[in-house]
Amino acid sequence: MKKLSYYILSVFVAVVFFVSAIAFPESVKYTVDSAEATETTSYTAEDIRSLQKFLLSKETPDLSGKDYDLNNDDIWDIFDLCLMKKFSSESNILIAYFTRAENVLIENPEEIDTDATSSASLLLPGNSAVMANHIQSIVGGDLFSIVAENLYPADYENCLRRVSEEQAENIRPSLVNHIDNIDNYDIIFLGYPNWAYTCPMPVFSFLEEYDFSGKIIVPFCTHGTGGLAGTVSDIKKILPEDCKVMKPVGISREDISDCKGDIEKWLLELGFYRK
Repeated sequence: MKKLSYYILSVFVAVVFFVSAIAFPESVKYTVDSAEATETTSYTAEDIRSLQKFLLSKETPDLSGKDYDLNNDDIWDIFDLCLMKKFSSESNILIAYFTRAENVLIENPEEIDTDATSSASLLLPGNSAVMANHIQSIVGGDLFSIVAENLYPADYENCLRRVSEEQAENIRPSLVNHIDNIDNYDIIFLGYPNWAYTCPMPVFSFLEEYDFSGKIIVPFCTHGTGGLAGTVSDIKKILPEDCKVMKPVGISREDISDCKGDIEKWLLELGFYRK
């Protein structure tokens, strides 16, 4: 009798579950999914599209002229939103820069002719350092000066001769300082002067010393009449493919003393906001 009662009860429970699955398929599916979600959570492309559709259905300001296509796929979508999160004040930012003023030995600074364009950049803080400090004042982050062990000649002609030799032989000068915690940084601003239409070779030493996979590089350059020249393309040749290089800014050495407004405008266009 007990066996018969147990059999009837089992059949009844099975019928109830079967009918529920037919009448309420979504609720049953939700229950199963919820149970599985306690163990593992995964999302499909359809989930991402659904969230994207929800986000884009909201009213937004005029985004024209903004560089919001952060992954260069010609559309603005949830993937760009995820990348933009890296640009928030919560991201760990490093501002690395090379400046001539910190890479030459000046015995008599008072004898430097500050009116000469070839000599003005010898005085501290240096053009790239000025830009780096403006960037830090806006977005925060840590400053890091790239300094070669073998300092460059203060004399312009002798410095240019050494620069030419280093470029011809593709030399990577040894650096004085090193970063122990590069993995802690998501975004690296990289500053430098245009030296003979490319970056100073110590900048390449810096780039080759660390693994920048998955990181975001934001170049900023000080220059004479040559502009950015080949600096950005040469940087990209060294970096891994999954490293994102953002739109650079170039400031003429003649405008360094009054460049903060241009730097702030550039940062806002990239999606950085005042800290």
